Amino acid sequence: MSDTATADNDQSPVPPPLLHVNLFYRLAAGLVVLFVITVFAMIANLLGNPKAPIAKFLDQYALHLIACETIGILIAGALAMTVDRWQALRDAEHIGANQPSAEPENLPEENPE
Repeated sequence: MSDTATADNDQSPVPPPLLHVNLFYRLAAGLVVLFVITVFAMIANLLGNPKAPIAKFLDQYALHLIACETIGILIAGALAMTVDRWQALRDAEHIGANQPSAEPENLPEENPE
């Protein structure tokens, strides 16, 4: 056996990191894409035919769309960060429960010389 194989066996196993799929990040990303498409459509509306049905729709509802998309991005972003923090704290508790603590009773005693 090699020394590296022996060294690997001497260490306590570390559990693999827990992966969580936070759907609020995906929702926020989707809303950002929708926001960018709306902004590009508004710019195209300025340069296009003002009698087109999409131009009339954007003239009436573009500001409402932008406002709703912005609010949605803010809410989804805040929820994504909150859920991510909860998951990180839960994972830290899970990992901390499997490893010895660094409290004084668990530390090796020093011999005064």
